Amino acid sequence: MIFALYFLISQVIVDIAVKGNRNVDKSLIISTSGISIGDELNSRNINQAIKRLYNVGFFEDVYINQETEGDGTRLIIYVSECRVLESVTFSGNKKFKKKKLLKISELQEGNIVSSKAIFDAKQKIKTAYEKKGY
Repeated sequence: MIFALYFLISQVIVDIAVKGNRNVDKSLIISTSGISIGDELNSRNINQAIKRLYNVGFFEDVYINQETEGDGTRLIIYVSECRVLESVTFSGNKKFKKKKLLKISELQEGNIVSSKAIFDAKQKIKTAYEKKGY
């Protein structure tokens, strides 16, 4: 019975930390999450925060943990940032020049790129070759 009562007591967020960020500023991550110090902790605002952070497109992985701190809870937002595309190299491309393949793939050097964006770029290039009969 004590276990069940513990979950009925709402906890107030007293601190928010961010871990795993290298390029994206901590304050941007916290503000994007939509969670603030003083908010009540519940699964709804945690789930919405994770969705908001994913939707920005800067992160491959996002999860949130909590730690009890005094009379409240401390949230820790863990992020794994997407990579920055340093260069793009194509090999075996005889029918399309690099400039055309970059346009088809929509990849740009220096931009943040997710695994999904790379997969999508490969599919677009494959489709372009198929349309040309290759």
